[in-house]
Amino acid sequence: MGVSVFAALGGLALAYVFYVAKPDLPRRLSEQAHALYSLLLHKYYVDEIYDAIIVWPVFQASRDFLWKIVDVVIIDGTVNGLGGTVRFSARVLRHMQSGYVRTYAGWILFGGVMVVAWFLR
Repeated sequence: MGVSVFAALGGLALAYVFYVAKPDLPRRLSEQAHALYSLLLHKYYVDEIYDAIIVWPVFQASRDFLWKIVDVVIIDGTVNGLGGTVRFSARVLRHMQSGYVRTYAGWILFGGVMVVAWFLR
């Protein structure tokens, strides 16, 4: 606990010196130690490294595989294929519905003949 309090008070004192007592000191330090200043300013380049190692490959895989293959080919292909199958079946089978009872009886007779033929083969 003492180390934490000491670090907080040290940071407070350093901030007072940098921003109240000598406001030009941070600019001079950044000019003299440009490499260290750049390293600290970019937070040790952790975000850039994380972006290059983790974010960019995940983005590429998502765009190239998940979107173009899984979504477009598999999901959309399945949905559109099923829709086309239903549309084709409806186009073929709608001719069976005429509203005439004699036609329906004929289809029932045709189905019965097909069932009997199936079992007699």
